[in-house]
Amino acid sequence: MDRHTREQIELAGAMLAAAVAMYAIRWWLFPGAANHAEMWRFLVGDIAFLFVQVLLVTLFIDRLMRTREREAMLQKLNMVIGAFYSQIGTRLMGRIASWDDGFDQIRQAVLIQPSWGDAEYSAAKKALRTYSYKVTAEECDLAQLH
Repeated sequence: MDRHTREQIELAGAMLAAAVAMYAIRWWLFPGAANHAEMWRFLVGDIAFLFVQVLLVTLFIDRLMRTREREAMLQKLNMVIGAFYSQIGTRLMGRIASWDDGFDQIRQAVLIQPSWGDAEYSAAKKALRTYSYKVTAEECDLAQLH
């Protein structure tokens, strides 16, 4: 058994022992059949509601963990994409763009400058989205890609 599992079992045991101790103290502080019957009634009610509490906590934790997992996956994906573009992607896209004769008409709109802000990036995105690419394999020197 690993350390984490052992700590969880110890914590669960301590919590159960504390709950039993609190019920015993309550039993001792409020003697009498009427008080004991009321305590049993509340104990059964608490146990019945426990399942609803577990359901709500489980749903909340599941959603939280899915969100964190998705964020971690997106961060890793962004690292892979960044590594690709820093190694070969930028050069590859430049070569492919050089094979497109009409690309010169939007080249200045998409040539990223250090001073760019959100508006310039949005304009470049729009220019790329509306541009009709005309690259065919016959016109490309694919040996250059190696």
